[in-house]
Amino acid sequence: MAGTAAMSTATMVRLVVQFFAVPVLARALSPFDYGLVGMAMPLVVFAMMIADAGIGMSLVRSAESERSVWATCFWLSSGLGAVLAVGMCAAAPIAARLLHAPDLTLIVMAMALYVFAQSILIIPQTMLQKQHRFPTLAAIDMVAIAASIAAAVAIAFHGGGPWALVGQQLVYAGLRVAATLAASPFRPMLAFDLNSAADHLRFGRDILAVNTIRFFTRSLDNLVIGHRLGAAAVGLYAMTWQFVTLPVMLVSGPLQYVLYAQLGATSGDPRTTGRLFLILIRALATLVFPVIAIGAVAHAAVFGTLLSSKWDAAGFLYLLMAPASAIQTLTTLIGAIVLSLGRTDIQRRMTTEFGLLWLTALLASVWFGLVGVGFAYSVTVMVYAPRQIGLVLPLIDCTKAALLRRLLTPSASAAAAALAYVALDRGLSSGDGVDGGPSRLALAAGLAALAMLAGGLAQRHALANEIGRWRRGGGQPTATRNRPDVPLRPGASAETAG
Repeated sequence: MAGTAAMSTATMVRLVVQFFAVPVLARALSPFDYGLVGMAMPLVVFAMMIADAGIGMSLVRSAESERSVWATCFWLSSGLGAVLAVGMCAAAPIAARLLHAPDLTLIVMAMALYVFAQSILIIPQTMLQKQHRFPTLAAIDMVAIAASIAAAVAIAFHGGGPWALVGQQLVYAGLRVAATLAASPFRPMLAFDLNSAADHLRFGRDILAVNTIRFFTRSLDNLVIGHRLGAAAVGLYAMTWQFVTLPVMLVSGPLQYVLYAQLGATSGDPRTTGRLFLILIRALATLVFPVIAIGAVAHAAVFGTLLSSKWDAAGFLYLLMAPASAIQTLTTLIGAIVLSLGRTDIQRRMTTEFGLLWLTALLASVWFGLVGVGFAYSVTVMVYAPRQIGLVLPLIDCTKAALLRRLLTPSASAAAAALAYVALDRGLSSGDGVDGGPSRLALAAGLAALAMLAGGLAQRHALANEIGRWRRGGGQPTATRNRPDVPLRPGASAETAG
C-alpha cells in the first residue's frame, strides 16, 4: 500500500536520523539522565491516554461533513489535555518524592506542555488520516523528528543533561502541531454537543479501558524499576526498549496504522481478512526475524560500538528480550484486525489478561535486577502468545498450523544467520583477523541482509500464490457502514513506545 510505504518511509528516516543521533546522545548523556526522563514518561503516557480516550481514532468512521461532531471531539480532547497538564504540574513534586528523584519535578512540569500540545493535535491529525493523506503525515513527522533530534544534540553538548531529551520531545510536539494544523482541512468551530458525539464516546470508553490496562502493563515498569533499582537502571531499560520496539516502529506499526485506516469504514470477510493476515505475517517474519536474531547474538558489537561501553548492560538485556521483540512485531497486527472486525471485547480481554500476567511477573522479577526483568518479560510474552493467537485466529478463519507454516522458513533463515555469526565471530577472536567492534557490526549487518534475501527467495512462489488467492477472493473488505452489528471502533496507535 502506498500509505504503508509513506509511513514506513517516515519511520525509516526517523531511524536513520536516530542511528546517527542516539550514539552521540548516548555518549553525551548518562543512563541516569535517560532514567530521569524515563520515570517522567509514565505520567505523560497516562495523561495522553485520557486526553484521547479513543475518540480521535473513532472519528475515522465519521463523515467530514459532520462538523459538529468533529468540533465537539476537538474541544473535548483539548480541554482534557489542558486539565491533565495542570494535574501533571500538581503531581510533579509528589512523584519526585516517591521516586527519590528531586530533579524530576521540573521535568514533569515541562512535559505537561507536551501533553497539551499533543491533545490539540489529535483531531486535525485524524482528519488527515481519514483522507488517507499519509504522505503529508509522513512528511510532517520526518521534519519534526529531524528538528527535534538536532535540538536534543545541541542541548546535550551544551551540558543540558536530561533536558536534552525533554527539549527533543517539546520541539517534536510543537512542530507537529504547527504543521498539522496548517495541513489539515479541519478547523474547529464554536460547537459542543455531547449527544452528537455519543457513539464515539461510548466506543472511546472501551478503548480507554484497553489503554488504561495497557498503560499499567507498558509504563509502570519504569516506575517499578525506578523505585527499586534507581534512575540509572531505568535509563538502561529505556535504551534497551528502544531496540526491542525497533521492528514495530519501522515495519509493523506503520502497517497496522494504515491497515486500520483502510478497513476503518468497512468490515472484511473473515476468510479474506485471514488470507491477508497470513500474507503480512509471512512478509514481516521474513524481514524482522533475521535482524532480531543477529542483533541478539551480536549485542556486544551493536551496543558497544554504537553507544559506547557504558551501555553494555543494555546489550545483554536486549539479548534476553529479543524473543519478545520478535513475537510482538507479529502480534501488533492483531489489534488492527480485531478492531476492524468490531471486536473490542476481545481486544480488552487480551490486554487485561496479558497486563495481569506481566505485572505479576514484573513485581516478582524486579528483585533480581534488570536481568530478571528482561527474562521475565520474554517469558511472559511467549507464554501468552498462544492464548492471544487462539482468540483471534477463529475470527479470520485461520488455524495455528497455517500460521506456524508461514514462520518456518523465516525462523530457519534467522537461526542459520545467528549461528553463522557466532561461528565467524569466534574465528575472528581466535585468529589473526580484525577483532574490532565495527568489523563485527559489519559482519552482523551483512548476515542479516543475506538471511532476509535467502528467506525471501525461498518463499517467493508461496507468497505470490497467496497474494493471488487473496486478490481473487476479493482482496477488499465489504462495506458495512450501515450494518447495526458492526460498532464504531478505532485502531491502536503504533507508538507505544515504552
